[in-house]
Amino acid sequence: MQNHFSRMVRVSWFSVAIKGVWASVVTTIFYKLLFDSKRDWECYASPHSHIAFGSSGKVNVSENFEFLFMIGLASGVAACLMTLLNILALVVKSQGVMDVSSCFDSLNAVLGFAWLLVATYWRFRHEGQVCSGKYQDLSGREAPYLYVEAQFLKIYIVMCWVFPLFFCLCGACLVGIFG
Repeated sequence: MQNHFSRMVRVSWFSVAIKGVWASVVTTIFYKLLFDSKRDWECYASPHSHIAFGSSGKVNVSENFEFLFMIGLASGVAACLMTLLNILALVVKSQGVMDVSSCFDSLNAVLGFAWLLVATYWRFRHEGQVCSGKYQDLSGREAPYLYVEAQFLKIYIVMCWVFPLFFCLCGACLVGIFG
């Protein structure tokens, strides 16, 4: 049994801890954006205008952002549960539990990539930029704009695109140096 566990997918306590902390932080932020920072307005935008509308327009950007936050929250909760499964697998040294956790982690990663594609499109298309206040002089919560939500999405989306590239580049450099 010990020999079988040694062939298990390499998961260390450190990587599980980092994953758990990251999943918890992101889940908390999505929860707060979804439930704790409710605003009294909706933001609508038209593809042909640089001004956001408080009611009626072509695209309800508020609804799009809330959908992204709901999916982000669900993905974060799933990542937290997978972290608990990873911990269980490490404690009981169970290949079966680790396999189940790895399958769900992979599914969550694929869904996370789909989320990232949709979030990038919704946040950076014209309507998303209008409601983010790009064409206005904003510094906070001002109706009907979604400045706070848009700033979080912008930072999170950029991080999601840049960090994997950075880690791949660092890995390639390390392989080249220590190869």
